[in-house]
Amino acid sequence: MTLSQTAQLSAFVANLRFDDLPPEAVHQACRVLLDAVGCALAAHTEDPAKASRAVQLVAGFHANGPASVIGGAQTDPALAALANGILINATDYDDTHKRALVHVGSVVVPAALAATEQAQGSGRDLIAAIVAGYEVTTRIGMAVMPTHYRFWHSTATNGTFGAAAAAGHAMGLDAAQTETALGHAATQAAGLNSFFETGADTKSIHPGKAGLNGILSARMAALGLSSP
Repeated sequence: MTLSQTAQLSAFVANLRFDDLPPEAVHQACRVLLDAVGCALAAHTEDPAKASRAVQLVAGFHANGPASVIGGAQTDPALAALANGILINATDYDDTHKRALVHVGSVVVPAALAATEQAQGSGRDLIAAIVAGYEVTTRIGMAVMPTHYRFWHSTATNGTFGAAAAAGHAMGLDAAQTETALGHAATQAAGLNSFFETGADTKSIHPGKAGLNGILSARMAALGLSSP
């Protein structure tokens, strides 16, 4: 019996371990982590109004939790991913995968960081989760580009899958649960390119929302909620 492509991808994510990673992948994952955190810190000085709104947005939920907002307080992991995704993308300095046309770091790093904090994982766990998220985001992005980008913001849509993969890996989901999480990600993936016409703030909100949806997807899978 041949596994579906989703099942193969899910098995890869669930079974990936830090010790499986070549040194070059570890080095690059460390670089993208530092780059993402640096971009988030820069948002507080380069675009303080947007950064302040991102922090206020999640603070308004009055949620306690173990996950850190960069430059802000601790909160629920899903909300931390929301705020950090906005912050990392705020000044448009975040990394871009050209073939997938996705700002991968602003989606995957917040989800991986928040879920790893909640799981009390190690730095090695964080790096493995980031690699899993990058792999899923870019492969799905390359599969649907370039026509996808005519209407959809691929950071928002394809990034949701990577965020779910990163969060699911950090949470220790097995292959079947990861496949379910990707199904939940698929039904939540959204984001219109219309911000190009107006310069609206939705461009930065998209990666934050994708990170939040990724963690939500992994949580629903862990609870046994089914998906297509």
